Amino acid sequence: MTAADLTKFERMLLRFGFVDTVHRRASARMNFRRFLESAVDNRLTGGWGKIATSSNHDIFAADGRKSANRARWLVANDAYARAAVNAMTDATIGTGITVAPKIAYRVGTDAASTTANQSKNAAVADLRDRWNDEASADGSVGFDEMSSVWFSEIVTEGEVFLHRRQLVDDFRRGRRVLPLAYEFIQPSQLAEYRSAPTPGNEVISGIEFDPTGRRVAYHVETGIARTKVERIAADDMIHSFRLDMPGMHRGITWFAPVIPDLSYLREVKEYALVSRKVQQAIALVISRKPGAKAPSLIGNAVASGADSANAAGDVLGFLEPGAIHNAGEGEVHSHNPSQSNDLDALTRLVLRSIAIGIGISYERLSGDYERTNFAGGRLSDQNTRRRLDWTHSFSVNRLARPVHREFIDAAIATGAIEQPPATAYNYAATFSRPRAIGGVNPLQDTRAAIMAIDNGISTIKEQVESKGGNWREYLEQVREEVDFASALDLTVHPKLQGIDPDAVAGIIADDTIDEQRADEALRLIS
Repeated sequence: MTAADLTKFERMLLRFGFVDTVHRRASARMNFRRFLESAVDNRLTGGWGKIATSSNHDIFAADGRKSANRARWLVANDAYARAAVNAMTDATIGTGITVAPKIAYRVGTDAASTTANQSKNAAVADLRDRWNDEASADGSVGFDEMSSVWFSEIVTEGEVFLHRRQLVDDFRRGRRVLPLAYEFIQPSQLAEYRSAPTPGNEVISGIEFDPTGRRVAYHVETGIARTKVERIAADDMIHSFRLDMPGMHRGITWFAPVIPDLSYLREVKEYALVSRKVQQAIALVISRKPGAKAPSLIGNAVASGADSANAAGDVLGFLEPGAIHNAGEGEVHSHNPSQSNDLDALTRLVLRSIAIGIGISYERLSGDYERTNFAGGRLSDQNTRRRLDWTHSFSVNRLARPVHREFIDAAIATGAIEQPPATAYNYAATFSRPRAIGGVNPLQDTRAAIMAIDNGISTIKEQVESKGGNWREYLEQVREEVDFASALDLTVHPKLQGIDPDAVAGIIADDTIDEQRADEALRLIS
């Protein structure tokens, strides 16, 4: 560090003996200059916002709400934004995350325990199906539809609030199978600024926290004009959002990184359409001889009261598509509008950026498979599948599992289902995955799955669940079909009907058994 590296103010401080202060200031500045180029302000970074506050109230109040509003507008008005939400929701939620209760009414592995548990869990599943149709507080939609709305709100708004309500009166009057119901609370309904009713508590972005930082309540604006504020206990609210940074209290729209690209794409499309329209409207290009009088145009005349010529004396007029015009004296040249070949390439570039930001493949977002080969399609789907595995796990942990626990509690409290003896197993359940999109070559995928199972590197459970099914229900269904087909003297699922013990005994008893037959016997036994 030399004197040339110091500012005028630092050189003055140095004269008065503030050596340590000057060293710290200059070292910090030099370190940023040398190592943190991203912090340099220049013509490329001058427009970037600087985050110099907490990750909660200040950031959300300044940018989060505005970004969510813009994302909402884009989803309502832009086809690609809507397609992104639909693609993510369909692949994550599908027709709904089904729940198979696995409550242990009898703990044990014997046949009697298994049969008793299956019978009573079937009754719980039936009650769940009936409750599912009336899960919303207003009775308008079922829980499957609410799940789809829940996830689309997560993507668009960045967060969603699900208020649990107990409609006891409706339950007593036989209008509901359970008093448990839910209603959505819009993020904009949270009272941003409000003093905490409890001394020592603090309200940040509509959420009330106690001195330890635990959420205790949500302050929600209600009424037609939203003039009232209702305090809802945190235990009655399912607040779901993706944690993007430590300490977040509110969510940020998943469209935040791609809103500029979506806006830019809309402008590109608009400019391209206007350009095409203008080019197609021009029929002739006239090159006048010096001194020749410009002819008037046939078509729409100049508006009443307007000047018929500009300052240069050129006649004003309007061209109409398809009009035949006598150009008068002068040289007439044909005009063939040239179509730009850059629009498709530019559109694909922007769409790829949007797909990466949202977390899906370009092909799923755009529906464009023209330039996708077999290997590329599989790799693209595999990358998307990994992302969708995370979004599905997120949905199960933030929505399906908490709701299932509250459903079991409500069912036990009202006597709709029997109280299990072991409370630790009350909430045991398996949650379905959305059905995976088939590969480019289904036969090849099927053969690969069979080989993986035969060689012990995969299981029936893994293969069935990858297609959105439950492996226990799958095997039970196979057994039901085998038994029914046998009664009709038909054969179905031959490879799953067990091993013929006589065939194995015949191979082993053969004195002339060779190595290949021995391997076959071992495979049958195992």
